[in-house]
Amino acid sequence: MIFTTRSAFQDELALLDRAVAALGHDDVAGASTALDQHARRFPRGRLSPEREALRVRCAAASGDPAAAEAARRRFHQRYPHSVLGAAVDRTVAGAPTRE
Repeated sequence: MIFTTRSAFQDELALLDRAVAALGHDDVAGASTALDQHARRFPRGRLSPEREALRVRCAAASGDPAAAEAARRRFHQRYPHSVLGAAVDRTVAGAPTRE
C-alpha cells in the first residue's frame, strides 16, 4: 500500500510539473490541460492547493485580469489558510493585461 500512495503522489507531482514547464514556455493551454488531467485523476489529491494556485497563474498569464481575479477568489474561498495565498495574490497583482 505504501508503494501505491507514493506512486499516486509521484503521478500528481508529474502532472503539476508538466503544468509548470508549460507555463515556463508560455503555453497556457498546455498547462491548463495538465491541470485538468490532475483534477480528473486526483480531485482531492494531496497537491490540490498547488493545482489551484497554478490555475491562478494560468489565468494571470492569459492576460485576462477578470479571470485571474476570479481564480484568486476561488483559491482563497477553497483554501483560506493556505501558505500559497500570498503568492496567489502577488501573481494576480503582477499579471499582465491584454492590450
